[in-house]
Amino acid sequence: MNKRGTLDLFRVEIAGAGTPFVQTLTSYLCAVAAAHNRSPTAMLGIVGRHAGVSLETMAGHLAGTDGSIVNGYGTLQRQVLTALSRASGRSDLIQTCLGQFTPVFAPKGGRAVKVNRHWCSRCYAEMRLKGVDAYDFLLLQLVELKICPDHLVELQSRCGNCGSHQLTLPTNCKLDICGKCGAWLGAFVAAPLDTDLESAAYQKWLVNVLVELLMSHDAVASLLTGREVSKFLRELLAVTRLTQKQLATRVNIPVDTLRQWIHSRNKPTIASLLRACANLGVSPASLYLDPQLAAHQLSFPFLSPTIYRCTRDAPRKQHSQELIRNAIALQLSRTELPFLGTKELARNLEIPLSILYFHDPEGCKLLTRRLRRHRSVKREYKKSNLVRSAERVLARMEREGQPLTRRIFVERLMARSKCSIWVAKDLFPIELRKFLSKDGPL
Repeated sequence: MNKRGTLDLFRVEIAGAGTPFVQTLTSYLCAVAAAHNRSPTAMLGIVGRHAGVSLETMAGHLAGTDGSIVNGYGTLQRQVLTALSRASGRSDLIQTCLGQFTPVFAPKGGRAVKVNRHWCSRCYAEMRLKGVDAYDFLLLQLVELKICPDHLVELQSRCGNCGSHQLTLPTNCKLDICGKCGAWLGAFVAAPLDTDLESAAYQKWLVNVLVELLMSHDAVASLLTGREVSKFLRELLAVTRLTQKQLATRVNIPVDTLRQWIHSRNKPTIASLLRACANLGVSPASLYLDPQLAAHQLSFPFLSPTIYRCTRDAPRKQHSQELIRNAIALQLSRTELPFLGTKELARNLEIPLSILYFHDPEGCKLLTRRLRRHRSVKREYKKSNLVRSAERVLARMEREGQPLTRRIFVERLMARSKCSIWVAKDLFPIELRKFLSKDGPL
């Protein structure tokens, strides 16, 4: 420890600092660990002890696929960021994660970044040609984004050789080397973006707005209060003269979720906010800088086509109580097979089973009781037939002079009746005891 109270760590610069392609916090931790010839988890324990933060208990947790949450926001991210900042004496590590957006997004910051680490193989190839150690871009780890902004190819999350996901904090600190088979991840060519897909326009829009959002974090961080989305939606309702239901239909979210955003009872996740902004045609960065101005700058008419289409469930059908009761009465009136049970009847009517019980509970109970009674009779009939077949098999074995062994009994019983080998084995000692207690064969 030096006179400033920080650890004597090697000075490791932040790759891509001040640009949209800044490296992630976990990538910076791997670079620091590699400079000191330590593993990332061991380095995390060292800086945690110096900063007075207990990170040893969660080091093993972060070593798995859950290490990506450090690049988002939340309690765990704040602890790791504080420990690294105090140990290295740097105050600009906040740009390597989404910690500055904590007040405005939903409390669970793990949803802001992808669960598995994503990369662009062409970016890894360019880093190797420049002689630079590979690192991960924070931009590529954000949810919803599926393409590389530079090369317009799909991002990869699995090794092209063994197909395994890559750890966020690999033990060898090599982010471009597969931790399972050792293959170089930059050697596998990624698929280009299909421009014919409907999502292609949404991905290109995401590239622009996410770059703008990351570049404006210094200006936005000092202004965020957590009520920006509420102010924007209130101003938008006042300008457009729409109802909350009409606006929810436009944004493709449930109206109850929209009400919670308006009244600041709940905060949107970054994924839901990006989809809503895409439908409205507004940038998230401008929304956070000045919510009222962003609402007034929207282009009208308001019901123009959008670039993002969210799949919604079909509206619920209104089920006829008379039709359901008539269908149940028809099944109860049948005296011969086949008659349907409640599950098969609900499937034929294309309704949930709970709706069937709601409209005619007594009829459903009678139908279920009748089906159970039928199954019980059928089960007893099959059991009696199997017992008679076992008795005939033993009698024939004695007539032919064969030994009464389980192997021969099981083979003959399975050939005579459709039963499993386990049922035949369990039946052998019971029927053999009955057979030997009688005076000779049947």
